[in-house]
Amino acid sequence: MKKKESILKRADEIIHNRSEEKERKYGPFSEDMYAALVALKLSRHSYNYREDNLLDCVAYLGGLDNYIKEKKK
Repeated sequence: MKKKESILKRADEIIHNRSEEKERKYGPFSEDMYAALVALKLSRHSYNYREDNLLDCVAYLGGLDNYIKEKKK
């Protein structure tokens, strides 16, 4: 009987050995993370207004802009 791999082992395989494949399909992970963080802050804002949610959202957008500009160099 084959021993089932742990979830950590499988996650390691995805992150380290398939990252190039994933990037070709879905785009760069870093760029996606900025978008996810912006979406999170906007989601929080829609539930309950707090100025720091909007501030964080703008900061993440600035970070995304910097990331894209740096990548183009």
